[in-house]
Amino acid sequence: MMNTFKTIVVDDQPEITLNLEKQLSKYGLQVQTAQNFTEGAFMIDHYFYDIAILDISLPDGNGIDLFRRLRKKNSEVYTIIITGNATLENAITALNEGINAYLVKPFSDDQLHAILRQAEKTLILKSENRALFLEIQHNRQFYENLLNSTSEAIIVTDLEHRIQYGNRSARELFNLSLEISGQQSLQEYIEDGYKILTHIHQQLIQGKPVSGYRVTIRANMEKSFDAHLNADLLYGKAGQSDGLIINLTNPLVNDEVFSRIVRKEKLSTIVHLANSLSHEIRNPINIMYGRLQLLQDEVIDQNFKNAFKSIHRQIDRILNITKLLEKFNFSREDSIPEKCNISKIFETILSEKKSLFSEKKIQIDCHLQSNGFLVEGNQVQFLDAFRYLFDSLIDLTPSGKKLEISGKATPHSSGSKWYEFHFIIPEKKVSLDKLFEPYQSIDMELNGLLGLGMVIMHTIFNNYGAKIETLVQNDSQTLIRIRFPLFESQSSQIIGQ
Repeated sequence: MMNTFKTIVVDDQPEITLNLEKQLSKYGLQVQTAQNFTEGAFMIDHYFYDIAILDISLPDGNGIDLFRRLRKKNSEVYTIIITGNATLENAITALNEGINAYLVKPFSDDQLHAILRQAEKTLILKSENRALFLEIQHNRQFYENLLNSTSEAIIVTDLEHRIQYGNRSARELFNLSLEISGQQSLQEYIEDGYKILTHIHQQLIQGKPVSGYRVTIRANMEKSFDAHLNADLLYGKAGQSDGLIINLTNPLVNDEVFSRIVRKEKLSTIVHLANSLSHEIRNPINIMYGRLQLLQDEVIDQNFKNAFKSIHRQIDRILNITKLLEKFNFSREDSIPEKCNISKIFETILSEKKSLFSEKKIQIDCHLQSNGFLVEGNQVQFLDAFRYLFDSLIDLTPSGKKLEISGKATPHSSGSKWYEFHFIIPEKKVSLDKLFEPYQSIDMELNGLLGLGMVIMHTIFNNYGAKIETLVQNDSQTLIRIRFPLFESQSSQIIGQ
């Protein structure tokens, strides 16, 4: 049984069309017949056929013209010409037109069957090729979309460094047309291109990896910039080297990844150091505290009692420092930075600390540009850092005075934006060095724990790109300014407290 290919038979002799219809139906084909050129042309115009059996001579036309009409609709139609007038000229004409088979009337069932089996094989093979071609096209489109989705420039060159392929990023970078001709050389776009590409090729041939190679790209006559180049050999079907696959990345991307790794390791080191210091300090202090208690019970002199009280205060201060060091433990120190709404985090901690400001009778004048200002950071760490900041602000601000706080988005010289906090502390002159001095003298006016908390805060914020400055103003007040780089902002509004 053959596949149910749609078949048309056109012959002006009814007995032949009837006999062919029976034979073809027996083989499983779907058959339609026509008695002349006009009927055949109508059916060809309105239906689709896989196989055509056409008489070369018809009363009102010929089978060759019908074949031409068929081929316009289906270029893969398998066509058999039948004729009772077998001439060399007719045979040559049919072959030149691309007709598949030629039968001379009268022909046997075996001859017809042999040709139909060949038609089946040919049509199945063409169908499989068509499906394979579509699959290849689909896969090609998939990988094209995949390569075009990356911001990295991907280029394929031959051994003469001529560009054979470039993804979307590469075409935009080098201003290449969609149809790459293979005549443009990559070395024209790289400073010392011939020398560098030849060296890279030699390195790869010797089995040495080429990764992160720093090159200068000449995008046009006026613009050049650095990039990281990664390369591999491109192998042909026989396993021979046919060219290079080159990947160009923005060094800022690699630098940012490296910075994040360093940032994580630095934070982790500080956490371990802080916890170790806390443990090492607490042990001898506890021993000293116990010995002091015993000594206090044995010595009755009032002068010694006053000294004991002073020593107790300093021991308590050191114990508080150890507690502060123990707090320096990030719950999510190894987490990926996330989008943090910086003003919302600030408002959360401000609300949490309001009662402490009230106890010291400190007024708060706060105006924040809020809602939608996002910075890169870790929300848990930022909450801790703002707690340290507010504890320090409470210690710094004189009792009964007003602390002025403001926050807003400000432009940066690079074209990006910052979110900037201002804290104006009245009747206080504090330099940046003193503010972040973790081991302040007990005779200083400031709380001895103030500096350590500010150092912890500074460590957290600084690791996410924040800048912290102080400015002592003429009217005996200190401005503390903290700026966070913004990477996204939504709608904003002013909130006053």
